[in-house]
Amino acid sequence: MAKRKIRTRNHIIADLSVNHFERHALLSNFSVERIERDYGYDLLVFTYNKNGEIENGNVTIL
Repeated sequence: MAKRKIRTRNHIIADLSVNHFERHALLSNFSVERIERDYGYDLLVFTYNKNGEIENGNVTIL
């Protein structure tokens, strides 16, 4: 019989951490893109000027 995958407490904490950061970024009028298939990077955050135009670059969240 094959062994089933286990969702550990570390997995849950990691997901909650990303969600917490996304919420604060979105409430600050930033946009957020999750990186699903890369180990190390979790989010890209994009910022905008007072006119709503995207600014150069982004913030990478590890």
